[in-house]
Amino acid sequence: MAFVALLISLIGVGLLSATDGLRGGIFNRGALIGIASGTAFAVSGISYRGASLSLGSGDFLIRATTTLACVLVFQTLIMSVWLAWKDSTQIGRVLQSWRVSAWVGVAGGLASLGWFSAMTLQNAAYVKAVGQVELIFSFAVSVFIFRERSNGREVAGILLVSLGILALLLWR
Repeated sequence: MAFVALLISLIGVGLLSATDGLRGGIFNRGALIGIASGTAFAVSGISYRGASLSLGSGDFLIRATTTLACVLVFQTLIMSVWLAWKDSTQIGRVLQSWRVSAWVGVAGGLASLGWFSAMTLQNAAYVKAVGQVELIFSFAVSVFIFRERSNGREVAGILLVSLGILALLLWR
């Protein structure tokens, strides 16, 4: 049943992603890059859960925090090497804006700790599926605050995402 719920949400996301209707709209360059990125993101989530569970001892928060710290150190090293290789002047700019960027980093780190904690406690696929609720909030903000108009395909997509999340929660 969880697979059916995930499939319903996936169809909803596909409808939201289609730019030129259903024929060909899902298989454009941007969508394919998004699918590749999403696949890498999914593999990362599963790997983070596996890393956290492999620690074995300590409560979930200790394991999630330890895993996140390792990931953040690795990402910082990789990005530093990338910036040094591509445009070393950016490293100085990043360091100059530390007062603002530090708060962004703290907020991002706390948000990541929430994700890592959830994935330590529950299957990563379920966590990511419930995380799709952000699409619902984004859709609501675009309609109710920014007064953007939505077409039938977008409304159907957001309804399917909502239905998939609800089904996943109820069937669990």
